[in-house]
Amino acid sequence: MTFAESLAALAARRPVAISVTAIAVALVGWLSWQQIPVDLLPDIQSPTIAVSIRAGDRPPTEMERLYGEQLEQRLFTVQGIREITQVARSGKLVATIIFDWDANIEIGLIEVQKALGPIGADTAVEEIIVRRFDPRQAPVLNYGLVAPDGKLDLAELRQLARRQIGPNLEQLTGVAEVRVTGGREKEIRIQLDNYKLDAFKVTLAQIEQRLQAENLDYNAGTLDQESQIFLVRGLSRLNQASDIAQVVVKYITADDGSQQAIRISDIGSVNLIDQDFDHLVRVNGIEGVGLAIYKEAGANTVEVSNLVHEAMRNLSLDLPDVQLIEVNDGAALVKDALSDLQIAAGVGILLALVVLALFLRSPGAILVVFAAVPISILATLFLMGLSSQTLNIVTLAGLALGAGMLVDNAIVVVESIYRKLSEGESPLSAASTGTGQVAGAIAVSTLTTCVVFLPVIFVQGMAARLIEGIAFTVTASLFASLMVAMMLIPALA
Repeated sequence: MTFAESLAALAARRPVAISVTAIAVALVGWLSWQQIPVDLLPDIQSPTIAVSIRAGDRPPTEMERLYGEQLEQRLFTVQGIREITQVARSGKLVATIIFDWDANIEIGLIEVQKALGPIGADTAVEEIIVRRFDPRQAPVLNYGLVAPDGKLDLAELRQLARRQIGPNLEQLTGVAEVRVTGGREKEIRIQLDNYKLDAFKVTLAQIEQRLQAENLDYNAGTLDQESQIFLVRGLSRLNQASDIAQVVVKYITADDGSQQAIRISDIGSVNLIDQDFDHLVRVNGIEGVGLAIYKEAGANTVEVSNLVHEAMRNLSLDLPDVQLIEVNDGAALVKDALSDLQIAAGVGILLALVVLALFLRSPGAILVVFAAVPISILATLFLMGLSSQTLNIVTLAGLALGAGMLVDNAIVVVESIYRKLSEGESPLSAASTGTGQVAGAIAVSTLTTCVVFLPVIFVQGMAARLIEGIAFTVTASLFASLMVAMMLIPALA
């Protein structure tokens, strides 16, 4: 008796144990299916870390000089970095750090955080955000923020998006960044009169020094009073255009010998105006503000979308004067693609069963094959969970392809067993000899298909990320179908 015949005979003698094992594998596969991350495409982006540094309202040139050069110098010691690009904006520096394909991005994230620690110690730096994130990916969701009743202007809408809505969304699990576009930014512009500057002998350096000196908050210590401790601070921030206009630049001596204060309003004008804008956002014909929500690498697109939708519903209740309108939902495309592939795989299995019914004309054989196919697929999902695969259109295509192939093994074994039964052999003997006769053929057929994907292990970079999903799912599903054909079908037949 060959090994295959012995294995089939063992399964036929213990149908309850084999069936319980198959049900357990199917249950674990179902649970794995609920836990596997769902996305539209596999992770084909290079390992990337995004660094965002905020430092007040410093101009872009100063952000580059103070923090851009220092950032590159400190990241020079981090291993595995392939490329660093920086974009400096007013009060913000965004650096994109791209690692080698074989680099451990988690270790790289820790090393980058350590390297940038001294920059965070700078008192002028408001925050440093270091996240594993590829800014080239498309946003998961897009929302539009409008005020249809006109109770808030565009500057107030943008401020609401940046200071309230954006920070709330960035606290959600899986959300990497919320980018705000459109609207208006306010700025205080000081227009100086050159003739008055010359007349009062005032320089731009003097004005800058006086503005810096007046725009400070002072810590004056603490005050103990009646068993309570109070923090004493001197608040002298310049918050309005009128505050800046009243700043004294210098004192001059008048004709009568008295000291006369020269204020900024005496040598120019101070106005609160809209900044120049480079984005215009319209939602349903109404000008407003756009919010693009990006997810972290490896986050579940559908889960992130559900969390953002719930947060937006709560924010809408707290903001009655504005409307949050969903413009695009990337998760909807993911759900549609996954649903279409699942339907296609299901239709393929049903068609295979119809063909089987036409040729075998045996309800028992049809039920055996019908039970074998979902168990093989669920076993494949269990293996996908163990190998940290995601459920995307590539892996689902592999599952659909594998589902069509795994029916072949089941049909061959069932037909062989039923032929032995028709020849008058006992069920135990038919299960043993019938499986043994075709075991070599289906094993070689399965291995031949799997060997086709062997060269994938030599592929590197983005191509490997794209191909490995379908190669793994097809190979795993065929392996599962072979084990089901050798063990479960003899027990059920």
